[in-house]
Amino acid sequence: MVVTEELVEKSLSKLKSDKSPGPDGLHPMLLRETADHIAYPLTKIFQASIREGIVPDDWKKANIVPIYKKGPKTEAENYRPISVTNILCWESIGIHNQDTSRLTIYILGQSSHHNR
Repeated sequence: MVVTEELVEKSLSKLKSDKSPGPDGLHPMLLRETADHIAYPLTKIFQASIREGIVPDDWKKANIVPIYKKGPKTEAENYRPISVTNILCWESIGIHNQDTSRLTIYILGQSSHHNR
């Protein structure tokens, strides 16, 4: 699997600016607008993650947010939880997914096995 600076920059430039930041506080608009400056260091991080088979701990964190479904809003069972995760985690998965789905499955497995 080859992750190139061009691939990372292209992926970052496609981020939607109306999405919320994850637990890391990085807003997708910031990442998109600085893509040409941060693509190189992020490429190195993504490559190291693949080479070493390790997902950075910060990428495994998520904020759980209740989303209203239906019924009385005063009852907890009328909400479902969603996880707001770090943008860079999803970008790395998306980049991997463009190359091979097996690697994506491997990274997701690493994330769940090493989550402490």
